[in-house]
Amino acid sequence: MPDTETILRAIGIPALSQEASPELYTAIFRVARRLRESRRKVIGLMPASPTVAIPQLGLHLGMVLADACHGAISYIDGNSRWPALGALEPFAEKSASSEGYALTWLDDFFVVMPPKGERKKRLELVLLEKTPRDDCDGYCHVLVDLTGFDLLGEHWLGYDLMDGVLVVANAGSTTERQLLHCHQEIPKSRDMGVLLYG
Repeated sequence: MPDTETILRAIGIPALSQEASPELYTAIFRVARRLRESRRKVIGLMPASPTVAIPQLGLHLGMVLADACHGAISYIDGNSRWPALGALEPFAEKSASSEGYALTWLDDFFVVMPPKGERKKRLELVLLEKTPRDDCDGYCHVLVDLTGFDLLGEHWLGYDLMDGVLVVANAGSTTERQLLHCHQEIPKSRDMGVLLYG
């Protein structure tokens, strides 16, 4: 099995390590500690606008969260219609039992789960509801990329499947209006605030 850096390079994402990027690692660790302390297991990552890309930040956050929790973390590419991480499937475990998702371990305690097989015609919300609860029982946290859910009008249903939702914004392009719009649509009981990067 290829190492983490090789797998990430294959999908165009740079590796993150405390030694090579101490400032970035520390910043993400602060976010990871906040998520750990929230005690919310299934956390949705919602882009504040179409220009915000979740995968790189999400994968880095998942790896650091595994360090912060000293336990297993799962990252689900939730959009079965337009999956962002389908290129990981060649690296997936062949005997993985998770229905509908391929399992690719990027580290000892961090697994990435993009949808299996061909692109679906719609979002598989039943599968997304079942997987974090049933197939991820032993994980400390499950991060779910909710990119595209708003374009398909399924974001409210997606929010209902999460314990919390974190809005991801880009410091250079996200506007205050976009942030306010996101927060108006997320149920207050699930709103975990904004993660600003860039």
